[in-house]
Amino acid sequence: MQNITARVLRDSEANTPQRVTLDLNPPLGVEGLVIRFTSNGLIPDFNKWRHPATPFRLFKSQVQPGQPRRWLFIPYNTALAIWYIDAWEYDGNTPAMNFKQAGAVDLEKTHYLSGTCELDGTPFAGTVRIIEVDATTHLGTVQANPSTGQWRFEVSASAPVLAVVSVDYGVEYAEGVQAGSGSIIHPPAANGYVYEVLTAGTLGPPPAEWPTSETLPTGTAILSPKPYPAPVVHGPIYPEPL
Repeated sequence: MQNITARVLRDSEANTPQRVTLDLNPPLGVEGLVIRFTSNGLIPDFNKWRHPATPFRLFKSQVQPGQPRRWLFIPYNTALAIWYIDAWEYDGNTPAMNFKQAGAVDLEKTHYLSGTCELDGTPFAGTVRIIEVDATTHLGTVQANPSTGQWRFEVSASAPVLAVVSVDYGVEYAEGVQAGSGSIIHPPAANGYVYEVLTAGTLGPPPAEWPTSETLPTGTAILSPKPYPAPVVHGPIYPEPL
């Protein structure tokens, strides 16, 4: 099982006495969402976006001593694994957070769970990743129906699980890429938006500024900005017998 680490920088380094700066090192330096759970470890109660080029800072009150919590790191790229830490708190001396990659299982299926992905009331083809409540095991991934938003997933036990729902983050912008109509592009440095290809074509040089309210002509293609919602964790969900 692989590990990732996060080095805690001292306040003098961060120059922010009320905050702690964490030097996260997920695999491939990918961006994603860091999620903290309630003290019972079942319900997410805080999340923050993380990009490898941006300092990741939290208020000390969010990581204060006496409140060890479970944490997840969910890459926006749904092809990558989810990472977790069982319990961690900042005590002023902790040199690192030791995240682990969730494992996988392949057992006989005896139960199922299902749901519907909607965005602003409209069904969409969300990617749903199912993990055990303790986050140590990634049970699998299912794609919601693009027309109805409905999904169903079978598991091997009745134990509660979490469902992590993500919107398509697309591919990173690169000059010369052939972009098909309807495909999704995201900037190299996240700005809270993805860009849907309205007119297929070849992407030109990266823009100096990324518009958020008007179309982006580039090369022979035309892109349209769309706000990108962060992944959402639902649960605990109790599967039903098949």
